[in-house]
Amino acid sequence: MPRFIVCYDIPENKRRTRLSRCLDAYGRRVQLSVYEMLMDESLLDRMIADVSLFLDIDEDLFTIYPLCKNCMRGVRRIGRDAGMIPPGEELLFVV
Repeated sequence: MPRFIVCYDIPENKRRTRLSRCLDAYGRRVQLSVYEMLMDESLLDRMIADVSLFLDIDEDLFTIYPLCKNCMRGVRRIGRDAGMIPPGEELLFVV
């Protein structure tokens, strides 16, 4: 499943809080405004539709970076890393 880094810069507290709660349903927060997510194309489209409800395009910035498998091999984490799942070792539940 493709991996993405999602980050945002939202100046207004209420919108930022709503957006972060929405993103919690899609991935793991790795920094205050940065999430790491595993999503197929349909889930990515759903996430984009959901977060669009909270964004003010004149004030906010929301960015999605796709990460290929080669890119993930180069990822280095230093410091607090509790709960991070190494690339390729994710569990996938199909319901």
